[in-house]
Amino acid sequence: MIRISPARPLRDKLEVFDGDRLLARRELNLKPMRPTEEVVPLATPPKALRVCVGGDKIEYTAGDSNVLSRPLAAPPDFDWNSLYGLYLKGKEEVRQRDYVKAAEAFESCLKQDPNYLPALVEVAALANRRGDPAGALGFGRHALGIDTYDPGANFQFGLASAALGHHADAKDAFSLAALSPGWRSASQTELAKEYLRERRYDRALVSARESLDSNPRNLDGLQLCACIQRLCGDTRSADTASAALLGLDPLSHFARFERYLCGKARPEDFTALIRNELPHETFLELAVWYHSVGLDADAAKVLDLAPPTAEVLYWLAYLRRDPGLLARAEGASPEFAFPFRPEAIPVFEWAAQQHPAWQPNYFLALIRWHLGELPEARRLLAAWGDAPRFAPFYAARAQLGTDDAVRDLQRAGQLDTAQWRYGAMLARHYLKQEQPPAALAVATDYARRFPVNDTLALLHAKTLLLTGQNQAAADLLSSLHLLPAEGTTEARALFHEAFLLLAVERLQAGACDDALRLVATAREWPERLGSGKPYPADIDERLEDWFTAQCQFTRKAPDDARQALARVLAIPARARGQGTGDLIRALALKQYGRSAEAEQLIKGWQAQAPGSDLAKWGKELFDGHPAPLAPSLTGLDCRVLAAAAPR
Repeated sequence: MIRISPARPLRDKLEVFDGDRLLARRELNLKPMRPTEEVVPLATPPKALRVCVGGDKIEYTAGDSNVLSRPLAAPPDFDWNSLYGLYLKGKEEVRQRDYVKAAEAFESCLKQDPNYLPALVEVAALANRRGDPAGALGFGRHALGIDTYDPGANFQFGLASAALGHHADAKDAFSLAALSPGWRSASQTELAKEYLRERRYDRALVSARESLDSNPRNLDGLQLCACIQRLCGDTRSADTASAALLGLDPLSHFARFERYLCGKARPEDFTALIRNELPHETFLELAVWYHSVGLDADAAKVLDLAPPTAEVLYWLAYLRRDPGLLARAEGASPEFAFPFRPEAIPVFEWAAQQHPAWQPNYFLALIRWHLGELPEARRLLAAWGDAPRFAPFYAARAQLGTDDAVRDLQRAGQLDTAQWRYGAMLARHYLKQEQPPAALAVATDYARRFPVNDTLALLHAKTLLLTGQNQAAADLLSSLHLLPAEGTTEARALFHEAFLLLAVERLQAGACDDALRLVATAREWPERLGSGKPYPADIDERLEDWFTAQCQFTRKAPDDARQALARVLAIPARARGQGTGDLIRALALKQYGRSAEAEQLIKGWQAQAPGSDLAKWGKELFDGHPAPLAPSLTGLDCRVLAAAAPR
C-alpha cells in the first residue's frame, strides 16, 4: 500500500520498480489536502523497492541508502564558552532572529579577544540592522584594520558609510567586497545604488548588470536595471527588465509600478493586486526602496496611491516637507500602524521636531522596541504620561516593563472595553509578579465578559489551579471545545495538571479508587482540547505510573503496584542532566527492592550537580524527610512527589 498526502495538484504517473525493473505503473490525479491510498499487488517481494511519482518529483527507495550520516550533536568536549563557541552561539541566535541574544554572545566573544574579526563583522551587521551606522562604522573600521580585504567587513563598512553620507568610503568598500564571489552580487547592487544616488546613471547601470552576472535571479539588481533605464528614457529596456522581474516574481508590485511610471499601465493595474491584510505596508516597502536610492519624488508617487494610514501620511509629509500633510498624519488613527523599519526613524524624528505630539514618539518607540533598544523605547513613551487616549499606547508601555505596568494595563482596558487582550495581559502580568489571586480576579471578570474566548478560558483555568481550586479548574476544562492548532498543548497540560492534583487530594483523603480513576483521566488526550495525542514512544507517564503504584500500595495491592513500578523502570536513567524522571526512577527502585541501585543513582546525581536544588531536595525526599519545596521547584512533578511520596 502506498499513501500520499499531496501539497499541490499533480496529474502524473505512479511507478513501482525493483531496482531498474518496472513492476507496475498507473495514472494519478492528486489534489491538495486529499490523501490518497494506492494498493499495488506484487507477485513476489522486490529486492530493491523503488517508488516514483511523476518521474523524479517524489522518489522513495527502501533500505538505508538515503539515510544521511550528518552528525546531530557537537563533540562532547567542544567548549561553547570558547572564543569560537561564543561566536557560533551568536551566529545561531542570528539564524533564529533573536538579535539581542546574538549581540550578547558576540560581545562575550569580543571580551575574550577584542580583535576577533568574525565577531567584529557580525556586530557591525547587527548595528547596521538596528539603524546605528555610526556604531557599525566603528566595528567595521576595526575589522578592516585587521584585514583590509575581508569581504564581510568591507560590506558592512560600506553600508554604514553610505548611510552616513561617506560616499567615497562606501564605493571603495563595496568595490573591495565585490572581489569575493560570495559577496559580489550584493556588493555590485550596493554600488549601483550609490551611483544612482549620485545620478551617475550609466555607471549605476553597469554595476546593476554586473550584480546580475553573479546572480541572474537578483531581484534588487533587476529592479535597479528597470528603474535606471526608465530614468535614462530607455522605456523599452526598462519594460524588458520589468518583464524579467515578473518572470521570476509574478507578484512583483515594483515591476507593475515601474510600468505605471513608464506610462504603460494605469494606476489601478498597479494597486489592484495589492490585496494583503495590511496593504499600506506593501506601498511603504516600495516607497522606502525609492527613498533609499534618492528618488523621493517616485517614493511620494507610490504613497499617493496608498491607503492614507498614519504612517503613510507621516512619510508623505516627510518626503514633501509638508506641514499640512503632517497635520493630517497627526489626525489619522494610529490603529493598525506598526512601524518597524529603521528607515522610518528619521521620518518620525523630523515629525517630532516639527510639532510636539505623542504619535511620532509612539511610533518611534515601536521601532526602537523592535530593534532591541528598550531603554530608549521606554523613555519615548514615558515622556507622554497619561495624555494619549489610545489603548495600545499604554499596553505597549506596560509590555516594556515599566513600574506602572498595572496602571497602564488598567487604563488600556478602560479606554477600550471591547478588547479582551488587555485583560489577558493584566492577568499574565499578575502571574509574572507571583500574584495569583489578583490574576484570578481579572481572568474571572474577563472570562465572564467574553464567554466564548478560548484564550481567556484557559487563563481562567490556569489561575484557578494556581489558587488551589482544582475541582473548578477541572470542571471548566471538561466543558471546553477548542479548535486544534499546531503546537498548542496548553489546554491538555492544564487538564492533566487539574486531574492529577485532584487525584492527589483523593489519595490524601484515603479514597484510592477515586484517585486511580482521576489519574486515569489525567492520562487522556481529549480531542476537544485541540491537541492530538503523541506517539506512545513520545509520552512520558512515569509520574502517573509511580502515583498509581502509591495508590495500589495503599489499597494493599502490591502486585498491581509492582506492575506500575515496572513501567517506570522500563525507561533507563540519563547519564547526565538528570531531572524529576530520574528522581521518580530512584523512588521506584527503592520500592521495587533495588535500594543499592537507587542509592547509587541519587549519589551520582548529587556528585554531578552539587548545587542543584532538585538534586538536594530529591535526596531529602528519597531519605523520607523532605524540606518544603524551594521556589525553583514548583513544577507539577515536584508537587505531586512531595504530596504522595511515602514517609
